[in-house]
Formats: sequence, C-alpha cells, structure tokens
Amino acid sequence: MSQGQEANAATIRGGKFVALGIFLFACLGLALLYPYNAIISASDWFGYVMPNEVNIAGRLSNANFIASLITTFVVLAVASPKEIKETTPAENPKAPPIRRQSSVYETFTKGVKSTVLDLHARIYIGLLLEAVPLLVFAIIYPTIGVATALSFIVGIGDAMAQSGIFPLAGGIHPRCTAAASLGSAIAGLAAGLLRLLTKAVFPDTSEGMRLSSSVFFAIAVAILVVCFCAHYCTKKYKQQLTMAFFQVEYAESTGSILLQSEAIKNSIQVELGGMEEGEEIIECPKEDEKGDEHERGESIVFEDNVQVQETETSSKGKLCHLFSVFVEGSLVYREAFRCAWLPITAQFVNFIITLNLFPGVALSMQSSSLGDWLPVIIVTVFNAGDTLGRLVQLSKGVANWIVTPVGEKIVSKSGDHLGNRRPKMKYTIVLPLVLRFAFYPLIIFCVNPEYIASDAAKIVIILLFAMSSGWVYSCCFMLGPELCKELKHKEATSLLLIVSTLLSLGIGSSVGIGIASAVNA
Repeated sequence: MSQGQEANAATIRGGKFVALGIFLFACLGLALLYPYNAIISASDWFGYVMPNEVNIAGRLSNANFIASLITTFVVLAVASPKEIKETTPAENPKAPPIRRQSSVYETFTKGVKSTVLDLHARIYIGLLLEAVPLLVFAIIYPTIGVATALSFIVGIGDAMAQSGIFPLAGGIHPRCTAAASLGSAIAGLAAGLLRLLTKAVFPDTSEGMRLSSSVFFAIAVAILVVCFCAHYCTKKYKQQLTMAFFQVEYAESTGSILLQSEAIKNSIQVELGGMEEGEEIIECPKEDEKGDEHERGESIVFEDNVQVQETETSSKGKLCHLFSVFVEGSLVYREAFRCAWLPITAQFVNFIITLNLFPGVALSMQSSSLGDWLPVIIVTVFNAGDTLGRLVQLSKGVANWIVTPVGEKIVSKSGDHLGNRRPKMKYTIVLPLVLRFAFYPLIIFCVNPEYIASDAAKIVIILLFAMSSGWVYSCCFMLGPELCKELKHKEATSLLLIVSTLLSLGIGSSVGIGIASAVNA
C-alpha cells in the first residue's frame, strides 16, 4: 500500500471515530456541570416553595462545592494510577501462554490501572449520584434541609464523574479534553435556557410553577441518561477512538509526539493493512536515533508466554493497603506535578481572576437604557463567550498548534524521563493569563459610569473576559496531560487540574464577594 493510500485509509477509518469521540466527550462534559446548573437555575422554584428562607441558591451552591472538594481529595488519595508488571511462567507457573502482537492502543495503555476504583466505575457512580437527586426534585416539595442534602449528593456525583471523564479524555487525545471542556461550558447556558423555556410554557400559577419545575428536572434526568449512554459507547469503542486519533495524525503528518516512534508508525500500518500482522516482530528500543525515549511505551510486542498481572502489595489488611496506595499515589502525583506544574498553577490563577470579577462585580453594572435587562445580558454573554473560548480548540489546526512541537525532556530527580515540555505554552497559556489581569481595572471602571458608561463597551469587555477564561481553562486541560509521557501521570495530572479548579472556585468566589462589596461601597 502506498503512502498516499495509507493516508486516505487513515482519514476514512479514523475520521468517523474522531467525530464520534468529540461528540461523546462533549456529552460527558455536559454531564459534569449540568446538574449543578439545573439546581441553581431553578432558584425561583426553591424561593416559591421556601419563601421564608434567604440566599437559597448560595446555600445549595456552597453544599455542592464542599461535597465536590471533599470527594475529589478522597478520590485523589485512593484512586491513583498504579503500575502493573509483566511476568512469565517461570515467575508464575499458572500464567497461560499468550502470543500476540499489540496494537498502538495496547502499547500506549499497557502497564497502568487504578488502585481502588477505575475511571469508568467513577463515571458510572458519579452519573447515578447526579441523576437521583434531580429525580427527587422533580417529585417532591423540598425543605431547605432536604434540598441542601440533595445538592450535597450532586456535588459528590459531580466530583466522581469529573475525576473519571477528564483523565479518560486526556488519555485518548487533547481534542477529547477540549470537547469535554466545551460540554461543561455549554451546561450553564443550556440549563438557563431550558429553565426560561419551561417557565414560559406553563402559566404563572401555583400549579404551573409546580409543573414547570417537574418538567425541568425530568428533562435534566433525561439528559443524564443520554450522557450515561455516551459513556457506555466511549468505554465500548475506546480502542477504536484511540486508534482513530493516531491514524488521523499519521495521515496528516502533524509532527505530533504521537508519531515520534517508528514502532508506532509501523503498528499503524498493521492496523491499516499495510503489512501482515506477525510479518515482523517489532521491538522498539528505549532510545531512538535522536536519543529520545519513545513516548507511548517501550515495545509493541508481548513476548511468548507473557501475562500481565497486578503488582502484589506486601501490606496486610485494608488499612495498610490504603496507606500503601496513598504513598504510591503521592509519588505519581509529585511526578505529574513536576511535568505539568505550569498548567495546574495557571488553572488556579485563571479561575481566581474569573471569580474575583464575575458574577459579583460584573453584575453590579448599571444601565440607564437597558435597565434590569443588563444583568441578564451580562450572564448570557459570559456563558456564550466562555463556550466560544473553548469551542475554537476543537479545530484540528488549533489543537495541533497548541500541543506541538515537542520540547526538551522533563526528568525526575532520579533521572527518569517523565515527559516533554511544549515551547508554545508561553503563548497559549502564560501570555493570555497575564493579559487577563487587565480586566480588573476595566470591569471595575464599568461599574462607575463616570469611566465607562457605554452598554456596548461593557458587553464587549465581558465577552472578551469570558472568552479568555474559556481559552485558558481548555488549554490547561489539553496541555497538562500531554506534557506527561506515561498514562498514569496523564490521569494524575487531570485529577490535579480538577483539584486546582475547585480550590480556585472557593478562594476566588470568597475574595470576589469582598471586592464587590468594596467596589459598591
């Protein structure tokens, strides 16, 4: 098969799964924040059934945040990636003989699993914990205690699902991460629009309010069922999705890190039919001609009579096992942070800036022409801008520009090759993040009409503010895992990015309240 025919075959076979992967991960991203946004968007219903309670939305949001933060730290401690090793019958007489040539997907993913709950189990459990409280909201008239407890459960489910979806996306391709990021941005916009629609359809009466809220939460549950099916498809076709991105990059010769290894290129040719499987046993040495270690595994061959099994732990008892998991996982997280400290730190600073100014300060803007419509427009423009900032990174050209070229090695203190830097991070992350500090005076000036009185100028500033937030957020989640060589570090980096996001949400919103009070004083 000629190189041109291989490229066409790669494009045809890979293209449909690339599109499927982007759609599936956009659905999974939607599942991350849609339940939370559904609860916040129904604040009018909660105010109706609990007229004597104050700041209901804030209390429910706080319960959700606390649950997410606690759950994420628990997942971080007990669900860290774990090494597995290969043993031969000499080491394990019960090992059945196995002889096969592995695909690129197997080369990339062999040798890693999660210690307690794998990411697929976390996603399934998370989606279930998100759906049940929404179903309860659709049926009952909640009290403040019940509503807070249900919001807390949604927070647990959100953290569980998030701890699986982003590591899963990061282990397949940066564009999958961009799709999940886009889906989470769409969640807020979709929930708000759906609540407006359900309120408009039903009459403004007691029974109409009840029906509109029930339909609203029932649709939210149906959306989570669709997301559940999307995860099932992602799990079922994970190998095809991974191979599809490899094939497309091979066909387009993007110079991606995925194609640094000749062994990977040859394995793609096997998948495309360019050579017969087993025609040649390809072993990839640790060092290639340029002296770089291969990025997706050291060998694409499983030798005769090799069995992959979990590394046995010497600890006894569940408590000792959990302690050993924590110690082993802490090393993985330290190595992951060594690789991806810049995206992790940038994610924290990015959300600090965003929540310092939005919604508190931004919604303090006044308008003589738009009146009460200005806050509604500001929120809508922010959600649209945040979505747009993440949407552009779904483009193949933009995604490849962000993650390439590959820079110098990142090594551990012991000299192990952990990953490779990306020289363009100073343009994709650092520069936009530094420029975002200019929004502090701009948005504060918008509050005082003596400085910026034009409603159009205020809307444009909020749009740019939101777009920059979405861009940096998505870049951090795309680049963080890509900086790491091994899948265990990619998964750990995704979890660290989630922790960074949650911490910045709590700190940023708290400081934002103080800034808003000072500006409006």
